Amino acid sequence: MKEVQEELENVTETESTKSSGKPEVYGEIELPPIDVSKHIGVEVPIVKADLLEGKFGWYYLVSTEDVDKDLGICASRILGLKQDANGRWGWTAESKTGLFLKKMNVKKPEELVGKKVKVQTKETANGDFLTF
Repeated sequence: MKEVQEELENVTETESTKSSGKPEVYGEIELPPIDVSKHIGVEVPIVKADLLEGKFGWYYLVSTEDVDKDLGICASRILGLKQDANGRWGWTAESKTGLFLKKMNVKKPEELVGKKVKVQTKETANGDFLTF
């Protein structure tokens, strides 16, 4: 790993890296913090509900259109799924997923697309992110 790090530090821009269209990656950089507070309370439509498999099973990643077009920031929410004794994936009526779908008046996460939601923030150890 150390050898790879040293190689990356010694990389210089050549004609092949210029013409490849790929940026030179330097590693960790510092950027100014993004103020997401101006997006709180904004109503935006949900544009996708993707079914994905993760470390702990299947879930839906539900996302809105960009709330900040310049930065490409959207609000998102994860809807977790559970597996029953018969191997079927779904949610219970009392789960966070079930309660959210009921609140949004839909039966399946795919039906959320086109529905409008109000943007909120959620604080985490890694900073704030936009959700609904």
